[in-house]
Amino acid sequence: MELLVVTDSQTIQKRMQHRGFLTLPSVDIKKELARARGPVLVYIDINSFGDTWEKTLVSLSRKDNVFFGILDPHSK
Repeated sequence: MELLVVTDSQTIQKRMQHRGFLTLPSVDIKKELARARGPVLVYIDINSFGDTWEKTLVSLSRKDNVFFGILDPHSK
């Protein structure tokens, strides 16, 4: 199973890469998921998607090989 962290935050990218996760900016999510052959666990920083985060989650939920979690670093 692949593990991806999708975020536009440089801070989160550096922290996750240090732990061995593959990180990518939000604009690359479609391309990366199209490339995936097996199951993928995606952690999504919803702050990187602006007003489209809900649409993105709905789209991900329709994919059989994708499981996801939500990162919300600005949550209180």
